[in-house]
Amino acid sequence: MNRQNILLFRGTRAASLAIKRRMLIFLYNLLSCSPNFRPIEIIREAFLRIGGVVFASKLSVGDNFFYLNGRNLRFGSNCTLGHFCHFYDWFPINIGDRLFCSNQLTVVSASHDPITYESTAGPVTIGNNVWIGINVTVVGPVTIGDNAVIGAGSVVLKDIPSDAIAAGVPAKVIRFKSQLPISND
Repeated sequence: MNRQNILLFRGTRAASLAIKRRMLIFLYNLLSCSPNFRPIEIIREAFLRIGGVVFASKLSVGDNFFYLNGRNLRFGSNCTLGHFCHFYDWFPINIGDRLFCSNQLTVVSASHDPITYESTAGPVTIGNNVWIGINVTVVGPVTIGDNAVIGAGSVVLKDIPSDAIAAGVPAKVIRFKSQLPISND
C-alpha cells in the first residue's frame, strides 16, 4: 500500500466519523445494565444523542444496540427495544410513539431489486403503538401503520396498514384487529 492510499484511508472525514461512531456504540453497549439504574441510563442516552440519534423521551434499549449512521434515526416517545437491535439507516428511519419490539429487530432502509439489482432505497416509517415480535427484519422503503402487530420471525418487505396483524416471510396481513373475537369474560 503506497503513501497516497494510506492518506486517503486514514485522512478521510468519513473514516474518522465511522471510527468515532463505532466507539460511541461500543461505550453505549459497555454501559448496559438494569434499566432501573437511572444514572447509567442518562449516560447511555447522552451517547445516543452525541451519535446523532433523535428521540423524544424515554428510549429503553437492550444490550448490543447498533446503528449505522445515527443522523437518519428518529424515535418517538416511550419506545422500548430489546437486545441485539440493528438499524442500517442509509435513509431516514422514523419510528412513532410507544414502539415495543422484542430482541433481534433489524431495520434496513435500503435494498435492491432481486432481478435487476437496481436500488430500492427509501425511508422506513413505523407508526404509533406498534408491537414487533422477536427476530423481525424490516426492509425499506416500507411503512408500518399505527397499532400494527408484526409476528415473530417475519420479514416485512411491503407496507402494512394500520390496525393489521401481519406475519410470515414475506409478511402478509393475517387479519385486522377489528376482526378479533371479543370475549365477555
